[in-house]
Amino acid sequence: MAYILIHTSSQNTSVQNQALRLQQELQFIGHTVEFSMQTHPLRLLKNNYNVFHLLSDKAHLSLLDTPLVLLAQFNRIATVISHYDPFEVSPTPLLHKFQAGSIDAFSTTNIESLKAHKLIRKNKFILPLFPTEMKLINLDKSESTMQLKVLNQSFNELLQAGLPDFIDASSLSLNQGTSTVRKNWKKFQVQQPLYKKCVMILNKQNTFEMMKSQPLILDLSSVKDSIFFQSLVDQACAAGQFIVLNRNQASGYSDFWIHQKNCWIYDLQPGAAWVMEEIEASAQNFFENIKPYSMKISIENKINEISRLYAKIMFEKTLTYSQDKVRTSHE
Repeated sequence: MAYILIHTSSQNTSVQNQALRLQQELQFIGHTVEFSMQTHPLRLLKNNYNVFHLLSDKAHLSLLDTPLVLLAQFNRIATVISHYDPFEVSPTPLLHKFQAGSIDAFSTTNIESLKAHKLIRKNKFILPLFPTEMKLINLDKSESTMQLKVLNQSFNELLQAGLPDFIDASSLSLNQGTSTVRKNWKKFQVQQPLYKKCVMILNKQNTFEMMKSQPLILDLSSVKDSIFFQSLVDQACAAGQFIVLNRNQASGYSDFWIHQKNCWIYDLQPGAAWVMEEIEASAQNFFENIKPYSMKISIENKINEISRLYAKIMFEKTLTYSQDKVRTSHE
């Protein structure tokens, strides 16, 4: 078992909760784990940590985090960085100040972002936000199934989907303001008359409440923010809703998302068209057969993967250190 320090300087509550949850889960399987948001450099020198695991939500490591990573490497501590990025395919400059071999392992929340970091060629893995364990909601829902599309940046995202009954534009209102979003929505409806009957939602709490009383085909495929995405998935799983998502989003928990069973992965096949009739048929079958326990996302595989990775890096460092000592003694 390893002696681990989990560190984050992020002010984002979701990232902090992820660090605490990771600590708890690793302790549960036998590791000794400490958590810190203000790690003094001497701590890495005085304590015999085997692993330093840093969680970041910034494109650049902070001026406080950068020396900690370098110091951990200097002190032969296995160094792991997990970046909680949006669902984007372009590489972030997170590691531009480091050479590819400056850290021992690196994770992102999804497969496309992981592929984008081409300079890092070893020990890359996917570590999304852990789902929040919520009490399953067993409320009687109406029989009619509605379609709800969650937007990311613009109303044009509706053109790539079916014709929803509701749209969640809460993300748009954060940057543009409520009044501006309403004006843009009216303009869009004039240009696209098919959407005149769609009901716009500007408060995400209203979407959460709707999940409790209405069977929904919940289209999250446009959502780019991984933290917002996971909060929606938590609520949807607790309420037993049928989710539409893309392959990149599904890659976080690829063993859970099963196309046409508990979700619809719209870009699973290259060039696949948006076929609303097939989605509705899959959703109907889902609602007829869903069981409360079937929508619980397990993180056991993720925790075991991380634990094995720690052990692998620790072994490699021990082996390298032993080889270096042999070379020094022969010189």
